[in-house]
Amino acid sequence: NMEDNERPLHTPQDPDIDSVRNQFRQNLIDMVERGRRGGATVFLCTLPVNLRYEGNSPGRPISGPDHDSHVQWPECVSRGHGQYLEKQFEAAIRTLKKCGHEESLRWTGLSWYALGKFKQTEQMLNQYLELVPRNRCRPSFNQVIRDVAQSHNVALVDLEQAARQAAPHGLPGGAQFESYCHMNWQSQARMADTMLAALRKHGKLPIGPEVAITNDDRKAVFNTMKKLPAEATY
Repeated sequence: NMEDNERPLHTPQDPDIDSVRNQFRQNLIDMVERGRRGGATVFLCTLPVNLRYEGNSPGRPISGPDHDSHVQWPECVSRGHGQYLEKQFEAAIRTLKKCGHEESLRWTGLSWYALGKFKQTEQMLNQYLELVPRNRCRPSFNQVIRDVAQSHNVALVDLEQAARQAAPHGLPGGAQFESYCHMNWQSQARMADTMLAALRKHGKLPIGPEVAITNDDRKAVFNTMKKLPAEATY
């Protein structure tokens, strides 16, 4: 029951996750070295993260008080979540603080967000995603990508940071994402701009004349895509 401002930034280490993280680091290093041996210019990208996802399972919203999902919560989490839905955010935090389940971290973080406490929000939700990434990238894995880029002098395309810069208070959520991890078209365009800027910076633009694409052009393309039959979009 430590106070929120006493909680460490990182969760206690899990030997299995440590092993996966270390192998991930080695895989990145191997790809960098092999790419360079083959004469390629290597870029590493972090992944944008939907930090404030409020659904109850990947790709599905919460449905009703019984949470129509295969994800089952203990009573203390359901009670705190109910208080969150009723906008009783301080009560939700008090309830969830006594609950030892990892989901208590998420709803505590989202309650802090509703109260305008954004530092606490980020700390809680980063801890939650270290434990339960739910098809999202663990914050520590994005940090591994940054570390390898720096230690091996590789160009970094920091898509996570680009998503944060475009999000309210630097905490991405429903305004940037369609689901637990899939970005909406506006955010996808922003990620494309970020990647294009990195290619331009390092002199690696695709061959051919560069074409300026405005936001209006993107909207027109998006509206056209919506009118096409589903099979025509693949």
